[in-house]
Amino acid sequence: STKMCIADECCSEKCQNRSLVAVVSIFICFNWVSWWILVGFGLQQFNSVLGVINIIVWNGIVFGICLNYYYAINTEAGYVPSGWTPANATKEEMEAAIKEAEIKQRGPKNSLEQLNPERIRYCNMCKAYKPPRSHHCRECKRCVKRMDHHCPWVNNCVGFNNHKYFMLFLTYASTGLVYQLITVIVRLIYGLKETSRRGPGVGGTNFMVLDIVLMMLNFFLTLPVTIAIISLWVYQISCVIENMTSIEDYTASRAKKVARRQGIKNYKWPYDFGFAYNVRTVMGRDRAQWLIPTDTTDGEGVEFRARDPILDIVPQAVSDKTGAVTGSDGNGATLSKRQHATGHHNV
Repeated sequence: STKMCIADECCSEKCQNRSLVAVVSIFICFNWVSWWILVGFGLQQFNSVLGVINIIVWNGIVFGICLNYYYAINTEAGYVPSGWTPANATKEEMEAAIKEAEIKQRGPKNSLEQLNPERIRYCNMCKAYKPPRSHHCRECKRCVKRMDHHCPWVNNCVGFNNHKYFMLFLTYASTGLVYQLITVIVRLIYGLKETSRRGPGVGGTNFMVLDIVLMMLNFFLTLPVTIAIISLWVYQISCVIENMTSIEDYTASRAKKVARRQGIKNYKWPYDFGFAYNVRTVMGRDRAQWLIPTDTTDGEGVEFRARDPILDIVPQAVSDKTGAVTGSDGNGATLSKRQHATGHHNV
């Protein structure tokens, strides 16, 4: 039957995603073990203070990779609460959102109003309203708050609740892969010097067959993965410092094109309030915790500080010592110009 087919497809997708998580886990274990064989024992790191520091740094990085990978997988991305509705919205606005959702299925968005992330939106899949910056995930079959993307490598959505863990995973993974390649190259140099001085054989930092095999795997397997991970990390960083998700990156690019066609040159992403503020929205207010996998989410993920993307008008607000912004709604959210005018608070 159709229901059984759908269930089989869902089961197949889950198994496939779990297998990808297993692949990543095996890859992490391989790199950790190969480092110990090539560098930890190969360069006899226990015999010097610098070597012990090297061991501590390497294991600390790997621990960071594993911990953040675990959190990215097991932390719910942040689903939109069932029955959520925009506060103070008029009946006409609610009906217009439903009609817009139907039109969206027929063609692309061609106006700045349609591309405004603060507008009232309706999800045809969930048959419910969704907050600003949230999107429907076809894999999770739910609307996710401030959704970035669905990542099969973590078998989870990356959203409001776990975006920081995903960023930290990429940060530690990029650092660890580069660190490993550098130390393995150092091992190669020492091995070649030792081999040329003493001739082929076993002992000291001389090469063995296992060393050669592991080095080849490191360069031909780990190097491409390193390039891919760093590329993704750089892209994610570029989005975070502009306070946008990867989905919103496409929306912002399209909005800028529409604005240019309409002769508007000063379009700016409504959530972009500078480097420090933008990074804090994902990594937390306390900079001391930016590299620590702690829960630093601020608010419920259903309302966000926003400016008019065309007029670049920021509603009057007062910043406290921590950098939080208090708007006229009294709940720590600064409302866009349209929200002040209509009384629509999006909570």
